[in-house]
Amino acid sequence: MSLKCEVFRGVVVTDALESGEPVTVRVEEPLFGMPAPPRTVDLPSPYEMRDSNLVAAWSTVKVAKGLPITVVVTLQNGLSGVAGNPVIVTSDEHRAGVVRSVTEEELLLNRSPQLVSEAVASLSQDPNPALAGYLFSRLVYRTAASQPEIVCRLLLQMLSNRPIRAFLQSTCCFRLRVLRPAHTTSKLPPVALAVLAR
Repeated sequence: MSLKCEVFRGVVVTDALESGEPVTVRVEEPLFGMPAPPRTVDLPSPYEMRDSNLVAAWSTVKVAKGLPITVVVTLQNGLSGVAGNPVIVTSDEHRAGVVRSVTEEELLLNRSPQLVSEAVASLSQDPNPALAGYLFSRLVYRTAASQPEIVCRLLLQMLSNRPIRAFLQSTCCFRLRVLRPAHTTSKLPPVALAVLAR
């Protein structure tokens, strides 16, 4: 199972944005989930104020013709929005780099799922919150049902990483309460035991 989204870099080709009209983007580089990328994509307008997810997706971008953007479009209905709508639109190079790095990690782990342990271990050398968030989501929402013990061990490993701990602590410990086998309680590190006891 892989992420249900499309990710691409493109350039805005819409001349003047009218309220409610879509933003046309020329696809320059498909990054994920687009085996046969179209030349252009029409994205729902950032001015579609009825949808708070759309407003949030476009919140850091001022739409203008010729603007290079990186876009993540969800392919399923859910908390992040309606299928076909953007969940991230950014013209910021740093944010685009984060999207690209998470996309590359997803492609790598889809080819070699056993590398997830190495990716978690890499956080001790390079405490990357974006990677930690992605790995947390992958472990909890796609691996937990089939391998709860492994997920529990990897979440504990992430939790023992001091820079990542503040980012994940409350969410991670909640999931450990749900996932952990009863006999593992005595083996948990002190930080996990303290939070689990709350």
